[in-house]
Amino acid sequence: HKNAMFNLALRYTRGEGVEQSFEKAIEYYQKASELGHENAMFNLAVSYERGEGVEQSFEKAVEYYQKASELRHKNAMFNLALLFRRGVGCEKNQTKSEELFQNVYDMGDKGALRYLPHPSLSKYVYPALAKKCTNEQVQENVKRAFSLLQDTVINIMESCEYKENKAIYHFTRWPAIQSILPKEPVGEHRNVIRLYHEDYMNDPSEGKSLDMIIQRGEFDSRYDDVSKFMSEVLDQRSSLTQDASTYMASFTKSSDRLDLWRAYGSDGDGFCLKIKITQTVGHIWSQAKFDIDSDINQNEEKSHSFKLYNVQYKQSEKKEKLEELLDALKPIHKIATTLPQNIQTEIKKTIFYMLGEVVYLFKDEQYSSEKEVRMFQRLSLDEVSIDESEVGKLYRSTGPILFTGEDSEIIIGPKVGQPRVVELSLRKRLQVHGFYKTRVTHSRVQYR
Repeated sequence: HKNAMFNLALRYTRGEGVEQSFEKAIEYYQKASELGHENAMFNLAVSYERGEGVEQSFEKAVEYYQKASELRHKNAMFNLALLFRRGVGCEKNQTKSEELFQNVYDMGDKGALRYLPHPSLSKYVYPALAKKCTNEQVQENVKRAFSLLQDTVINIMESCEYKENKAIYHFTRWPAIQSILPKEPVGEHRNVIRLYHEDYMNDPSEGKSLDMIIQRGEFDSRYDDVSKFMSEVLDQRSSLTQDASTYMASFTKSSDRLDLWRAYGSDGDGFCLKIKITQTVGHIWSQAKFDIDSDINQNEEKSHSFKLYNVQYKQSEKKEKLEELLDALKPIHKIATTLPQNIQTEIKKTIFYMLGEVVYLFKDEQYSSEKEVRMFQRLSLDEVSIDESEVGKLYRSTGPILFTGEDSEIIIGPKVGQPRVVELSLRKRLQVHGFYKTRVTHSRVQYR
């Protein structure tokens, strides 16, 4: 009875009702797996991978993960994909790895998203390779090179994630408050933050910090060739952001400070919102549309699927991250020079989109006092709206994230006229829309 054998193996593994024995557990996992028990196959594979109860053997682990995968065991498929990706216990095979991760993702495991190729790869590079390059080994090498860059980009993004579990602050003006909190109740959610187009940022060198280091040659000469390649990639900005661009919202870790009111709070005649944002768990690719899975970005204004990132200011940190990117770009650069020009074009385009958010994680050191936190999303023109300003700026709204936390707050700026009248209006507006827990306070900054 395969289930009895599997359960007995579990008891021996855990020492429940019997003396713990990994060797006995292996014996019964083996018996159950021979009768087609996929969980026994999976546990047997894990045992071989870890060397628990058996001599460690990655080859045997691959064998049993493969058997369980054929029976659609999701975790076995995930682990097998990792081994194919690393070439442990088997020959390295990026194509098989990506196919397995796609199957796992389609079965509902969103953790596989981290290992799926960036959407731009599937959209630009892979079709170009399939059409113009029939050499499977070259295709495999390109995929491996891009997986290294993708890992590096994700690692840099994750190293900059905002993980302090504290409230952050967003400065805005009265027209925005009126839009967020109209006088009368409205049917749709308006307690949202807007992500605005990258070109609206106040720093003229926005998104150019890494390229400026390249232009100044502030690194080891071994990066000369690949740095030129990266600079060519980033130079595509004017042509590649005609339709799809990075949209972002900016926050600070501090609130009631003179310099912040002057820079972002309409010179004190504005408002500061205290927000506690619940971030998306796990990795997300927000840099591009999901051709592979159209449901990822739908209903974003109702659901909310963003992460927050700390902006980096120190020159040493910028150089360190740049060198990580340059090291990761070397294999792609080496392969690209051997490929037809049209494939090189698609490769450069894809790298640009993969770097679309990373470049906005770095700012000049003179802005370091702001301690800025950012939220990103890469969007096309058909995914954004135009605001109510005279010309009309492009934006995309988040999900309903304002006034929902226990410690949410609106701080009235130090130069707002008739502050008591404004306070009462805000209190009433919050009540009308059901936000009873949000406090309304006044700035303590003294303006002359």
